[in-house]
Amino acid sequence: MPSNPNSQLIKPIRRGSPCEWDAMESVWEYTFQHVLNVAPQDHHVLLTERPLTKRANREKAVQIMLEKFSTPATYVSMQALLALYGAGRTSGTVVDVGDSFTSVVPVRQGTPVTEAILNVDLAGCYMEDYLSAALNLGDQDMAREVMEKVCGVSASNGTVVTIGAERFQCGREESKPLHEIIMQSVTACPPVRNSTHTSYLRCGWINDAGRIF
Repeated sequence: MPSNPNSQLIKPIRRGSPCEWDAMESVWEYTFQHVLNVAPQDHHVLLTERPLTKRANREKAVQIMLEKFSTPATYVSMQALLALYGAGRTSGTVVDVGDSFTSVVPVRQGTPVTEAILNVDLAGCYMEDYLSAALNLGDQDMAREVMEKVCGVSASNGTVVTIGAERFQCGREESKPLHEIIMQSVTACPPVRNSTHTSYLRCGWINDAGRIF
């Protein structure tokens, strides 16, 4: 979006859920008009949501799509479930590491095992904070660049940063190791859990930086 020195930066999504609905509506409007270049009233819309989203949030999102954008139909689905379908599976455990949270979602025959879903504060933004402090970067953008490349890099501003043990520590600073979180989720499934225990899918930011874990 065009920059404006008098504008205020608002993050409409916090920990995977919309929290500023007016700003979220503006993001959707910009996406329809300037990114997709489509008229929303001519298209069905699929929205994704984080696991264990409150029903009120889901209803609000659908209300905006139907009343503000006049979409003929809107469907909301869990991110992890769509990722599993995209991989050609209907059962498995999905590990989705995003910018503000990580979710572990066991799915059996297309149905999430709700009682075993875990959302934890292990995510990109926390790792940026850790690397920025551990490497004395003082720059969140540089921390993100280092985090994404996970090696010795020459950052975009010309600064050379060498990362050693920090690459393994940043993913563990804020939470227990990821494999323990996954096992906690899987073992919380009902007794017959073969389909979720033997098939795992990584998605989100971890696809690029999974080596940290």
